[in-house]
Amino acid sequence: MSFSADDLKKVADLSNRKVQIQNWQKEIADKIAVLEDQRAASEREMAEIVALLEGDYKELAEAARQFAEMTAPKEPAKPKFTVYNPKYVTNQDKEKLLAEILEDHKQENPSADSVTFQQVKAILSSRYGIETRTIGNFFTRQLKQYETAGGNRRKVIVLK
Repeated sequence: MSFSADDLKKVADLSNRKVQIQNWQKEIADKIAVLEDQRAASEREMAEIVALLEGDYKELAEAARQFAEMTAPKEPAKPKFTVYNPKYVTNQDKEKLLAEILEDHKQENPSADSVTFQQVKAILSSRYGIETRTIGNFFTRQLKQYETAGGNRRKVIVLK
């Protein structure tokens, strides 16, 4: 059999890729081992906590549970919006997200009649892990539904 230079290059590429995959598999195995160790540690700690709560502290734990039931709010909490991938947010999710941010701001600041773009940007970063250069670019299509005021430096969304 005769082999060409292309065949030799193909064998070299395949050999290199084989080594890469073997290293990748070792890395995955290491990560799995770390996660298994973490799971075992969490299960041990959980067993210790459950043993204490059902043993020595059983009466106190029951009293704490009853107290929590008595003081818990009776109204069910509304589900909060969750951003699954902060690097990519769909337009539909942006609509929901902006509406929730504005609603939360109204509840937290009942006397406020507007919210600044800087405040919205800070909320996006701290609560949802979304980093963006400007709110105007991030909510391009969504801001058309809201009244805005101010100039380039102190732009606000007017709350109704």
